[in-house]
Amino acid sequence: MQADIARVMVDIAHTNVDRTFDYRIPPRLLADVRAGMRVFVPFGVGNRPTEAFVVEVRSSTDVPADKLKRVASCIDAYPALWPEQIALARFMQARYGCLFVEALRLMMPSQLRGRQVEGRQCVTVALAVGAERAREESAAMQRRAPLQARVLELLADVAPVSLSDLEAIEKGGAAAARALEKKGLVRRESVRVARRPYAALRGDSRPRPALNPRQQEAVDTMCGALDGGGEFLLFGVTGSGKTEVYMHVIEQSRKRGRSALVLVPEIALTPQLTALFVARFGEDVALLHSRLSAGERMDEWERIVTGRAKVVIGARSAVFAPLQDIGVIVVDEEQENSYHSQIRPHYHAREIARERMRAHGAVLILSSATPALETYHRALAGGARLLTLGERVMSRPLPEVEVVDMREELRRGNRTVFSAALYRRMKETLARGEQAMLYVNRRGYSAQIVCLHCGKALKCRHCDVTLTFHQNPPRALCHYCHAEYPLKRTCAHCGETYFRYQGVGTQRVERQLRALFPDAFAIRMDLNTMQKKDAHFKAQQDFEKGRAQVLIGTQMIAKGLDFRNVALVGVVAADTALFLPDFRSAERTFQLITQVAGRAGRGDVPGRVVVQTYNPGHPAIVCAKEQDYQRFYAEEIAARRACLYPPFAAFARYLVTGKDRHAVKAGAASLYGALKALFAGEGAAEALMFRASPAPLERIRGVWRYEIVLKFHEEDLERCIGPLWDVMRGRRLKGCRADLEIRPANML
Repeated sequence: MQADIARVMVDIAHTNVDRTFDYRIPPRLLADVRAGMRVFVPFGVGNRPTEAFVVEVRSSTDVPADKLKRVASCIDAYPALWPEQIALARFMQARYGCLFVEALRLMMPSQLRGRQVEGRQCVTVALAVGAERAREESAAMQRRAPLQARVLELLADVAPVSLSDLEAIEKGGAAAARALEKKGLVRRESVRVARRPYAALRGDSRPRPALNPRQQEAVDTMCGALDGGGEFLLFGVTGSGKTEVYMHVIEQSRKRGRSALVLVPEIALTPQLTALFVARFGEDVALLHSRLSAGERMDEWERIVTGRAKVVIGARSAVFAPLQDIGVIVVDEEQENSYHSQIRPHYHAREIARERMRAHGAVLILSSATPALETYHRALAGGARLLTLGERVMSRPLPEVEVVDMREELRRGNRTVFSAALYRRMKETLARGEQAMLYVNRRGYSAQIVCLHCGKALKCRHCDVTLTFHQNPPRALCHYCHAEYPLKRTCAHCGETYFRYQGVGTQRVERQLRALFPDAFAIRMDLNTMQKKDAHFKAQQDFEKGRAQVLIGTQMIAKGLDFRNVALVGVVAADTALFLPDFRSAERTFQLITQVAGRAGRGDVPGRVVVQTYNPGHPAIVCAKEQDYQRFYAEEIAARRACLYPPFAAFARYLVTGKDRHAVKAGAASLYGALKALFAGEGAAEALMFRASPAPLERIRGVWRYEIVLKFHEEDLERCIGPLWDVMRGRRLKGCRADLEIRPANML
């Protein structure tokens, strides 16, 4: 039988249409319509033309012939989705409780839907006659039309030329081309031009390093798995050459004709990494992340889906890149929280990467100097093969780390953000013409504005958080809802007029640096300064080329960056995340300090690190000082085992939200009752913990938040995922909504 039935998913995100519909493919479209195509179909009572995804083409349907509507037209000339991506969307629907169409939408740029962005057109000029005839005509018109003659001569050598380039080469060249077109000597054409991100980027010019024996052993091991696939944890100290290792594996994969996908946690890392890949793979490289313009993102996606780009570098969403026959998937800095989506669907890029690894028989490389405890535990248990790089390339020493007790600095009367040790090291470093990096995990000037009389901190009216003081212009800013407040003259609680600005932000560090070292030029990298397009790229270029001596920044400078002249790293405030109400707070503190310390001493210049803290004896600080991951892992995993925290158990979290506090509390109570009934049933899995309470951040952006947290043994959670989603879908909550997150990355 002829396969002329298209099973489609209409592009409408609503539970009432979260299923497939069958349509007849008319004879004129039989050769074009196949799985993965986007089509227009008549939908609903009014048969409104609606975009839809073809998920299957089949030869039969249960829909009566008189009820079967027809596909109207194809939207694209090629499939927007591959069969593997459609299967991946089905997996996400079951795993993350999202609508099927919500998962499908993640597979492509949002601008493609509804054709919000059109391709860029470029007008080119080419000869309409042969080159010999053009030269003869050029010689004949040298005297009466010398400009036209020169244009003809140029086109005889280098045609076609864009009209804008022609005008740049020969002033008035565009007018001359129009005159030549009237004479039938040239023709103009409109052609599609791809918008390329970082068009000015040149490949990294540094010589290609030779692999040391440990690197070569890791490369050989992973290349040996290219035919069958497998998961590897590439665990190496900072500066051990992990990037070079996985680039060699990708190179071998490309020689076999297979594609590669590289994920990075921060957009800030992409320019430098892209330069390395462009040097190695040239036009094969495509870039995908949210800071690209709409046109760039769409054009890069089209280069990938049509097979013109085979190596993709990008942030979390790039895990859905429409590559075929993937040979290698790399998750760089795999421990990073940014790989977990904070909006629905709450997927983790690492988990999606594993699914794609299985589908393609690919090699999955999880790379880190400080892997997540769950990942390292999984590798030790045999879930992934552990490959270790224990020393830096060229036997360079790890930086020397000095921990400064800031309580002692206060006792000595030092109220600045620079301890005596950090000031001294900065002075020595700058005097030698070397560079320094200063890390502080908070933007703004001061973390809190506190009344000296009553001790109350100014808080946001819409969020359960304190306001941060920002300069230029002076204002109080909420980092959650971005509300701005003018600085008050009196305290709202007691009416007094005296305030203290507590805590350290990037602006304060920058200001004090300029006061202490007026001749040192500094670049600040935080969310405030990196708003403009390509701002990360330009800042990194300026610092790498020595136009600035100091780089001040937040987490975006803490990992992955490779600057050869950085001799000093200062961790200005190491305790920012240490006591957050999250069982991962110590782990994240250790990871950040170790990662940012690893930016020092990566070239021929020896490295030194100064860590400023009020808790010098905390295990996370002590282990980070020694850069001893195994010791930290041993201590932290013992504590996790004792408390039954991941990886020895797994969390599920319902978050009930709404504008009315009482409605939210009532909705959470209703959901809690349904869950109690679920776990009271015969044969139900046992929940190790089951509690309902206000969320740690009870209100954000004017929305009240209530949580229900459950903890299970890992195998029990796997059995409960379906029922947990069913409980939420089966409750009609009034005045609020609920969301479920399996294995939440953030407990706030």
